[in-house]
Amino acid sequence: VILAVMTACFPLPEVQSEEAVPSNPTSKAFEEWQLMEVESGQSVAFETLMNKLANQDVIYVGEEHRNRYHIEAALKILAALLAHERQPTLTIEMFSWDGQEGIDRYLSNKEMSRQGFLQESRWEENWGGDFKDYEPLIQFAREQGLRVLAMNPPRPLVRKVARQGLTQALADPEMEKWGMRDESIPAELAYRELIVQQIRDCHEGMPEEAYERFLEASTFRDEGMAKTIAAQLQTREHGRSPVVSYTGGGHIQRSIPVPGRVIRRSSQSIAQTTVYLASLESDHPEYIQHLLDEKIADYIWLTPVSEHGPPRRCG
Repeated sequence: VILAVMTACFPLPEVQSEEAVPSNPTSKAFEEWQLMEVESGQSVAFETLMNKLANQDVIYVGEEHRNRYHIEAALKILAALLAHERQPTLTIEMFSWDGQEGIDRYLSNKEMSRQGFLQESRWEENWGGDFKDYEPLIQFAREQGLRVLAMNPPRPLVRKVARQGLTQALADPEMEKWGMRDESIPAELAYRELIVQQIRDCHEGMPEEAYERFLEASTFRDEGMAKTIAAQLQTREHGRSPVVSYTGGGHIQRSIPVPGRVIRRSSQSIAQTTVYLASLESDHPEYIQHLLDEKIADYIWLTPVSEHGPPRRCG
C-alpha cells in the first residue's frame, strides 16, 4: 500500500441532499473533451491552449492511470508542439532511472524488439501492468525522434525510504550511485498538508508512523522527478525543446508536488503550465466543479471515463 504514493487519488467533496444543493449552471455544462481554463472557469479552444503551451519551458500533463483517453490527450499535445516547430522531450513517470539505457536503445535502434525493450527498461520491476496502456507514447516518440526520460528513482530506493524512513535511507550507498544521497528533500508545509490529508482520506486507519513514511516516500519520488526535469532544462536548446512531463495527476496538483520542486531547483526563470486530465462521470459533475474550486491546475481537460471504469475517488 505504501508504494502506491499519491497519483490521481483526490477526495470527493461532500455533497448535500439534492434539495439543499444550490443551483450551479456551470456544473450542468460539462462535456467530454471540454478544455477549461481554471483561473477564469471558462472553456477554451485547444488552439488557444497550444498558443500558450508552445512558449512554455515545462508542460505538466497529469493523468488518471490506465485511461487511454488521457494518452490520446497527451499525444495531441505532443503532435501540436511539433506542428509549432517545437521538439519536445517527454519525461514519464512510468519508467525509472535504471531503465534509461533501455529506453535510449529502443528509441535509436529500430531493430530492437518490444520484449527486449520491456526487459532492458525494467518495466516489470519499476511499474508493471499492461505496457499497452502507455505504449502509444513510446511509439510516438520513437517514430518522431523524440527523447524520452525516465522520471522515477528506482523502485528499490523508494522501498528503502518507505521501510526505513528518509534520513536512514539516504545514507545507503545506492543513493549515492543515483545522485540522491546529498540531495535536500524538503517537505514544505503546503506539500505536507496536501499529501498527508489525501493519504488519510484514501487510507484510513493506518498507524501514524505509516502516514509519515508514506509522506517521505512521496516526497522522495516527487523530488526525484523534479530532479529529472530540472536537469533536462539545463541541457536543452532554449525555447526549442520544451519538457512535457507525463505523470499521475496527483504529482502536479496546485503546482505543488513536482512543479514547485522544479522551480526551487532551477537557477533561471522558467515558464510552466499544468494540464490536469479528469474523466467526466455523468453522476459526479460536482467533482469537476470541486477541481475548479480547488484550482487543481492551470487547465482541466475533461475526457470520457476509462474502459477500466472510473478512477478511485476517496471520501
